[in-house]
Amino acid sequence: MERELDLLRQTRNNFISAIESLSESQMMVIPKGLNNNIFWNLGHILVTQQLLCYRFSGLPVKVPDEFVSLFKKGTSPVSWTNTPAIARVKSHMLSSIEDLYKDYHSGEFKQYKPFKTHYGFSPQCIEDAIRMNNVHEALHLGMVEILKKLVLAEEDKPGKAKI
Repeated sequence: MERELDLLRQTRNNFISAIESLSESQMMVIPKGLNNNIFWNLGHILVTQQLLCYRFSGLPVKVPDEFVSLFKKGTSPVSWTNTPAIARVKSHMLSSIEDLYKDYHSGEFKQYKPFKTHYGFSPQCIEDAIRMNNVHEALHLGMVEILKKLVLAEEDKPGKAKI
């Protein structure tokens, strides 16, 4: 599992690198025809990792409940009445992986409730959940890269005000 956990840590570092040059307003842009933005994708991977690894293991998630309601599958920032601070979400990006690493190695994950993911995969144990999470995060890293290109391309249009 070391390699899978290392891959997860690297993917999170890649997310952080992908967004470091963006302003908060750029991260909040929802391109035409889409339902979510870069910030939602960040919160979504954080929440999904917590649900896949902790909730289905019968353990409490280590992020605020507010995050779960804002970023779980099927949500969109379009319906938000309160927007959490980007810095607050970002602060959990690496700490949640360190928590997972520590909890995995200390044997916290003793059980797992299997279920079928939207992807069509059924994790049976914490190791399966971590593997599924890596696939999920890679998919959303690709989405963030695409969203970033769309946001930056829109700003570069002639006559368009810069964000």
